[in-house]
Amino acid sequence: ERQYQLINTAYWQHGRQLVTAGVDNSLTYLRTFIPTDEGGLFEFDSLGAFENLISSRYTRQVPLGTAPYAHQSVLDLGAFAQTEWRPSPKLVATLGLRYDVTSFLTAADRNELVEQKLGIRTDNTPTDRNGVQPRAQIVWDVGADGRDVVRLGAGAFTAQPHYYLQANNIFFDGLQLADLTQTGAAVPQPDYATYRSSLETVPGVPNGASPPAYINLMGADFRAPVTWKASASYARRVAKALTLT
Repeated sequence: ERQYQLINTAYWQHGRQLVTAGVDNSLTYLRTFIPTDEGGLFEFDSLGAFENLISSRYTRQVPLGTAPYAHQSVLDLGAFAQTEWRPSPKLVATLGLRYDVTSFLTAADRNELVEQKLGIRTDNTPTDRNGVQPRAQIVWDVGADGRDVVRLGAGAFTAQPHYYLQANNIFFDGLQLADLTQTGAAVPQPDYATYRSSLETVPGVPNGASPPAYINLMGADFRAPVTWKASASYARRVAKALTLT
């Protein structure tokens, strides 16, 4: 993983108002290799079946070429602004707005068969441009001495999508991995010693069979999760070193 960041914050004091504005941007490059399901999995119905190497089910994500890697770049853009207003020594009001964009810049390969059969494309670059997050807070210091303080706040908060979402789309475009499942008489007899000596001997797609595809993708309406939060609190200082909330 390699990441480049551009972060900057500016402040402007104007009378009783403190204005804050800034940006928080990053460009991340990731190279992912996860061979967890590529080694093959044999399942047995009982310990006796296991001892006799009689498997009832065999599954494997079979590489269709070289070992699959997911190379991707992700752009996160963020901008924010807020104003903090003090109309009196007892009251502070804060109003802010944040805007975030997440864009997966690297597309999976285009699978024309999926496009023909299902009318959807695998080579999309999911982007969310709807990350508008208003926020507000009021703090009331009842006696202007910090003894009794009331706080009210609310706002929207956008989560950062996990980058592995698009890595899955790149892996499972139906062109890099076959999703193999065999049951009953079609299950090969395990030969673990041979498999350990050479991964080339691990059972793959049977000769003459079409590689079964597994497709994973995000639609054009991809959106990052947004959570609305609200809070209210009352704090009272009962001693110099003790405050109850």
